[in-house]
Amino acid sequence: MFGIKPLQPGFKKFQVKLQPGNIAKASLKTPTAKGTIAASYQKANANNVYLDVTIPANTTARVSLPQPTDRGNAKLLVDQVQVTAKQKQGYLTVELGSGRHSLNTDLTQANQPNDNGHTDTTGDGSGLNSNSNQDQANTEQTGQAHHELK
Repeated sequence: MFGIKPLQPGFKKFQVKLQPGNIAKASLKTPTAKGTIAASYQKANANNVYLDVTIPANTTARVSLPQPTDRGNAKLLVDQVQVTAKQKQGYLTVELGSGRHSLNTDLTQANQPNDNGHTDTTGDGSGLNSNSNQDQANTEQTGQAHHELK
């Protein structure tokens, strides 16, 4: 379902290829030699998927979400920023560095602050894809908030 597999020895680089099927939401934690990979997703509908992923320190991940069928572009949101993703075989793919990242295919839900000061991209108040300002500051301070597109 999460398609987590190593791309380099010891999970220095790994893949997360979400394949949710008819399951509305799920989460998992996978221990590796480099640290724990955590991922959770929620489907708002057939075309909008929200994914939170935690990538261990000193690793990178190739993260793929199913491409929405209602539009042909290859854009998605990564940490509330619209990016152009690699499009291949029905998936949108980006390369991400260490840290906690929120991805979603619903481009209309960016930057919607909720009552607790987090950004809620689900639109349902769950905060599934929210990052606190402190989390973002910590990530930016350590220089790990970069996105490599391939």
